Amino acid sequence: WKQPSGSAGYWARSLGDAEPKYLFRSGMKKTIPYLASEASPSSRLMAVEGARDVFALKMMGFKNVIGVGGAMFNLAQCRYIADTHHHVIHVVDGDLAGLKGIVQTLENALEFGLKFEFVIIPSESGDDPDDYRRNKNHDDFHRLYANRLSAGSALGLAYAKLSSEAKFPDMA
Repeated sequence: WKQPSGSAGYWARSLGDAEPKYLFRSGMKKTIPYLASEASPSSRLMAVEGARDVFALKMMGFKNVIGVGGAMFNLAQCRYIADTHHHVIHVVDGDLAGLKGIVQTLENALEFGLKFEFVIIPSESGDDPDDYRRNKNHDDFHRLYANRLSAGSALGLAYAKLSSEAKFPDMA
């Protein structure tokens, strides 16, 4: 997809549990989320990590789905999205990266006035949205979507889980 520099943006996913999870074209900056140019302006936007997740949600009937290339929105992506959207439902894995992504996304979104809600894929499933779609049925994901969390609830959950695992700095 086209980037501000005029170059094509693309990424690939590592195989298995290899890190990093997503591999980006050399020199590519994650400025414009994947398929953001196709999203209808002013409507609710759904965001997921990768391209496979985008297509998994589209296959479940969701519209306006974009990929951010990881567990969080960076500042440039927040700026880009804020021009046309104000309400984002961000689907994250319930693992440590997903929980940290909630915190970082909300920090980055503050100055742009974006409203975020979160769908958290249960960490015990070990699934991302594409895996969850294949391993469960569509109704399971639609239930998660219907019970999505407000930014405040998701942030509280993230802080509680991260601090209980001693993976988050003491905020005192």
